[in-house]
Amino acid sequence: QLLFGGLARDLPRIIHALAAEIGGLGGQAVATVRMAALRSNLREYPLDAFSAHDHLRALLSSYSRYELDTKKAMQAMRNPEGSDASRLLQRICVLIERHLWLLEACLEGIVIGTPGSKLPKWAPTRENYPRRRDRAGLSSLYVRR
Repeated sequence: QLLFGGLARDLPRIIHALAAEIGGLGGQAVATVRMAALRSNLREYPLDAFSAHDHLRALLSSYSRYELDTKKAMQAMRNPEGSDASRLLQRICVLIERHLWLLEACLEGIVIGTPGSKLPKWAPTRENYPRRRDRAGLSSLYVRR
């Protein structure tokens, strides 16, 4: 449960950091769940995933695609070196790789019968995204400039 909760907490941090970068470039980050689903390269999450093993396999598949798409976005950038957007994507890649490692370790542990107490523990990744206060006084995540 800690692993799944940790993954769920990290994803909004990434989304907010991307939205802040878009805003910093003069754009406006506007998206709905429906818009994201229509533009996503991810497969549908399996409706028959009930066990931890099934969820780990499905998440590994999605995170692997997510990593591939993020790396493709980095390669497609016109000015990749030194830009804030490039640094943000690099930080996201590091976070995705960490998530993949945790998912793989837990899946391997389940397959070989490792007790839950011996599986890797989730640790927050707050250091990756510094916080600032926006005009409304809400904490948001941003790329260190």
